[in-house]
Amino acid sequence: GTCDYDGSKKTVSSPTTNVSPNKTMTVSENLKLRSGEAITSDVLTVMSAGTKVKILELGKAENIDGINSNWVKVEVLSGAKDRDGRAIRAGTVGWCYGGYLAEITETNKFESTDTKEISDIKIEEALNKK
Repeated sequence: GTCDYDGSKKTVSSPTTNVSPNKTMTVSENLKLRSGEAITSDVLTVMSAGTKVKILELGKAENIDGINSNWVKVEVLSGAKDRDGRAIRAGTVGWCYGGYLAEITETNKFESTDTKEISDIKIEEALNKK
């Protein structure tokens, strides 16, 4: 058939995010925005899942939580909220780990109540783990 889509082509084992400068992406889970490209640098704010950011530049590559990606310098776009629901000022610039940024098109495609419930549970689990 013409419809020979093979779902197994996506290798889930070592996800690499396709972060690139000037790309707008969305935060896939609560993500710390830091003053520098290291988990030791100061946390400026915690961006809630769904926050849109524009990538300004790519930093060093690192493997965190089994994800290969780069640290990225991002600018927070308007409408952003932190994990407590407070607004983050548009234009705020900081560093975050690109492994938790997602393509905007993908999230729009799967926006249904099911996925939202699942992601909320996931965030709660992540918060309890810390």
